Amino acid sequence: TVGELLLQRAEAAARTRRNDIALQDLNLLRSFRIKKAEYVPYERLESQQLLDEILKERRKELVYRGRRWSDLKRFAVEGRTIPDLSRTINGEAHTLTPIKLKLFAFKIPDLVIENSDIEQN
Repeated sequence: TVGELLLQRAEAAARTRRNDIALQDLNLLRSFRIKKAEYVPYERLESQQLLDEILKERRKELVYRGRRWSDLKRFAVEGRTIPDLSRTINGEAHTLTPIKLKLFAFKIPDLVIENSDIEQN
């Protein structure tokens, strides 16, 4: 979607210290998502605060699209603070901590494994 592309560009710009571009993209996205009477554009944010706002908008924009898991993995690897993920299934509690999240790897497709010497994750 256009929103996802704006957020990707904004995040890339923020991570490479091009805050003016990141802020412009973030404000453009928000201008379409917030009622005009309530919308107040960001004028200046510190680098970390700008990145935090972009990631917050990303979470809202991409809800139910299957992107959160890869974002959490990415954040764990870069050392961002993320909460423990806990679920109870059939009465048994399962908790995934950021340390365990770093170790998790997506399964390599069987077709790739069959056609190469790659070992499964």
